[in-house]
Amino acid sequence: MTGEYDGVYSVVASAIGGSSIATIKIKDGRLVGNDLSGSRYQGTLAGNGDETVTFDLEVSMPPNVFGIWGTSASETVQTRAISVPLPASVFDGIPFKIPSFEMILIFRRISEDYASLAGPDGFQILIGTLADVQKSWEAFDNR
Repeated sequence: MTGEYDGVYSVVASAIGGSSIATIKIKDGRLVGNDLSGSRYQGTLAGNGDETVTFDLEVSMPPNVFGIWGTSASETVQTRAISVPLPASVFDGIPFKIPSFEMILIFRRISEDYASLAGPDGFQILIGTLADVQKSWEAFDNR
């Protein structure tokens, strides 16, 4: 299974507390990623030999961020360890509902050009991009 799902993915997750978008990178069964709330993901991915895969993840949420699956915000970093079995078809963009979290996930493979968004500098890259976008909108609005 090692390498079978290697790539960069955009993952949309929707649950009781809202929705989020993450960029994750999978390489040789290891996963890293970041989402728009500022949360970080790391873990492993393993095939189960039956058209399913299991993600063993640590999700770390920064202060004042709530989990979309209904967890409350905290004044400190919260880290949750979860094990999530999924059908391998999620890598084909097919939505999947995780019953225990009442969450729907959609994976979409994206260009390797976006791998940096999943890495340790991902938040800084996104902040820089958004600052540039803000300047562009200000210039457009003030023309």
